[in-house]
Amino acid sequence: MKNNDYAFGYSIDSKKLLLINLIKPYKKKLLFGMLFLALTNLNNAILPRLVNKGVSFIQDQKNITLDFGLIKFNLGMLNQLLFLLVILAVLGAFIRTLSRIFIFDLGRNVEKDIMSKLYQHLVLQDDKFYKVYGVGDLMNHLITDTANIRMMAGFSLLSVINILFLCVISIPLLFSINVTLALTALLPFLCIIIVTKILSAKIFANTKKHQEQLSFLSSHLQENLLLSQLIRLFHRQEYEASRFEETNNNVSLSALSLGNTRVLMNPIMRLITGFSVGLVLLVGLFLIATNQITLGAFIEVNARILQLSWPFTSVGFVISSYSRGMASLNRINKLLENKPDILDGNIKIDNISKITINNLDFSDTKKHRKKINLSIKNNQTVGIVGANASFKSSLLRVIYRRAQVSEGVVFFDGHDINSLTLDCINNLMAVVTQEPFLFHASIKDNLCFGAQQINENELDSVLKLVSFSKEVANFPKGLETIIGERGITLSGGQKQRIAIGRAILSKRPILILDDALSACDAQTENHIMSNLLKIKHIKIKIIVTHKLSLTKDADEIFVMDNGEIVDHGNHDHLINNCLVYKEFWGMNEKY
Repeated sequence: MKNNDYAFGYSIDSKKLLLINLIKPYKKKLLFGMLFLALTNLNNAILPRLVNKGVSFIQDQKNITLDFGLIKFNLGMLNQLLFLLVILAVLGAFIRTLSRIFIFDLGRNVEKDIMSKLYQHLVLQDDKFYKVYGVGDLMNHLITDTANIRMMAGFSLLSVINILFLCVISIPLLFSINVTLALTALLPFLCIIIVTKILSAKIFANTKKHQEQLSFLSSHLQENLLLSQLIRLFHRQEYEASRFEETNNNVSLSALSLGNTRVLMNPIMRLITGFSVGLVLLVGLFLIATNQITLGAFIEVNARILQLSWPFTSVGFVISSYSRGMASLNRINKLLENKPDILDGNIKIDNISKITINNLDFSDTKKHRKKINLSIKNNQTVGIVGANASFKSSLLRVIYRRAQVSEGVVFFDGHDINSLTLDCINNLMAVVTQEPFLFHASIKDNLCFGAQQINENELDSVLKLVSFSKEVANFPKGLETIIGERGITLSGGQKQRIAIGRAILSKRPILILDDALSACDAQTENHIMSNLLKIKHIKIKIIVTHKLSLTKDADEIFVMDNGEIVDHGNHDHLINNCLVYKEFWGMNEKY
């Protein structure tokens, strides 16, 4: 494969998933399952013949001869027949259980493989993908859709194989007894094909619609739970409750529509089976009365019809399960079609001494902007300042390759950023944003998330550096305190300081702070900034902010305004020569 088929070292595979390919790795399980299903059906095929011969023995008191074409054997007494019936019943239960273990295990393995593949595909996607798909929707794909496919690959597959074996073994035995009675018994089952064709398409469509409604519900529920504080703050509980009620009603209606279609299958199949049994009774009694068949043969035919009735009755469940599985597989394949724009190059670097940007253009249809040119060297602290919506964060996203750029624009030590692997770029940079993400875990786990091996001294040192030591001491369990979903128990400033500590402990040579101290007070800001300059492993520091006091001592400051760099230099140069910077400095000083 080509290099651009990889992201973060993992292959981007957009091929559609096919059921046969999902089953193929587990063909041994399938073969063993089929073997035990065949043995189960063979065992079941013998039982009605034994009953037939038992009835004949009671009537005629003759030796019992079992004739299955290739196999013949005699039983002298009825108790031997009864003993054989018990043995076959026990054996049948055992091999039937084994057949289900192997094939249901296959379904579980298929579910696991799809979930792993889908997860791996999702984590490689870029921002473009997550603008289209919400997290709740994706969770529904990962949980509900994969479960539907498991049922298709397990229950549906087992039922189809079972029906095929049953037909191959039992139908010839039916015809061997009496052709007229066999045709009478089987004729109504042909109606199943017509019913199947009509209802399967409807179940497929209703399943797809229901899964989409479930995705909306999952997304809506996730948003409401995460933003419950905000909803209460603005007194929007009733409004959000009514919105949720509407979404919930849509899910309920789609579920009812699907359920009503599925529920038709069972009574129709039972009706067909019952009609078959009724015809057999009617025709069979006539054949007995005219001495064309024996009573034992008639009982055997009924036993075989009953054996056929459950598998054919379950056709409704099989169709429903198969339709739901195929609808879910189509939904997952739609996700797998997405391919990220940002892909791996073929060059890997371990260190960096210079970042260069040549002619970066943020122009759009509304305004033509000047192209951005800048250079950031080793052992430099660089500030990027400007008012809101001046494209500061957009420039950063280009540098750490979260936004795609054309070739020949961004270079790391002379290497085009597009030619570098994404892993090597990530290993060079630690990025802290204005709203950092924290895990539902302990403070220590969050601090050490990006670190390989951290000793207690390093941890204590970083806690002091980010002014968090005293606060940790006040927590009930210190560093082991669980901070809740997205750090909900912490203030904005505490979250930012933990995120900065996490970035420092990751020991990356480039540190990028994107308004990462916006929630901290001035004293804390100054303490952290002065200490950051002393960290030896950080070679390049890029600080994006609208607080000019944080970048006053930077080696180079780039002033951005409406997507352009209007000037650059140190603080003294800019305060004397750059009107935008001077006005911005005045506004900062007021506050």
